[in-house]
Amino acid sequence: MVAAQTALNDMRINAEEDETRLVLDLSNEVQYKIFTLNNPNRLVVDLLRVRKTNKIKSSTKGEGLIDTIRVAKNTPNKLRVVIETKQTVLYKVNMLKSSQKRNSRLVIDLKSMYEGSQKVVASAINNSK
Repeated sequence: MVAAQTALNDMRINAEEDETRLVLDLSNEVQYKIFTLNNPNRLVVDLLRVRKTNKIKSSTKGEGLIDTIRVAKNTPNKLRVVIETKQTVLYKVNMLKSSQKRNSRLVIDLKSMYEGSQKVVASAINNSK
């Protein structure tokens, strides 16, 4: 008997000035792998044994630190979510277990790597005269 694949049911973005949260709503907890790529800046999330539902578009315009999100099967057992970011970001990932009221969620928090750096660099340049 083959185990049913977990479904990616929805994606939500919550954007603030220097932080952006992407929530992937899943029917069950999943195994995942995450890594970054450069030129352009991307965060890649491989979801193992996951399929996307019809509600999930192949490409979605982002908000905040996210430029675009692409979702596609990478292999028969792997759904790949590619998050193109507007700049280099720091990220934190949490898998939240399902409860009586909510399905499992993979929460990806992105934070601007340059939040305070730009001010410090600008200040150092201005003071070097």
